[in-house]
Amino acid sequence: MNVCIRFLPILFAAALLGGCGTTSISALRSITVSVVDLKPAADGESALLTVRYFNASPLAIGLTEADHRLQVNGANVGRVVNKQPVGLPPSGSSTETITLPLSRGTVLTTGPAAYLLETRILVMAGSEELRERIETRGMVEITRP
Repeated sequence: MNVCIRFLPILFAAALLGGCGTTSISALRSITVSVVDLKPAADGESALLTVRYFNASPLAIGLTEADHRLQVNGANVGRVVNKQPVGLPPSGSSTETITLPLSRGTVLTTGPAAYLLETRILVMAGSEELRERIETRGMVEITRP
């Protein structure tokens, strides 16, 4: 009995630490990404893409990287890898505007458009890389630059 009591704190600590990875992965699954605004840039070769990250988790999450692929009305518009860190508050959102290089031959016309946004996020949890794929469909108003 005395041996069991000595090991109880170790078992308790192991149980707590063992759940950390699961919590991190489930927290990533609570993130959604949506397109807030899309504006063709004056250069005709890029667009300003504004995305909103929403974190439904009660934990703050720091994104290390986000890889966005955007389709508008079924056509591939472009891809951008954003390596700027983004902080997501617990049960909150963060918005950022990034320059999206347009795929060859892409012309964005103003007005409402259906989009498909495929985002792959990377979060560093210590030395462990956690990745999650997020797919969002919706409508966006393409506005003038």
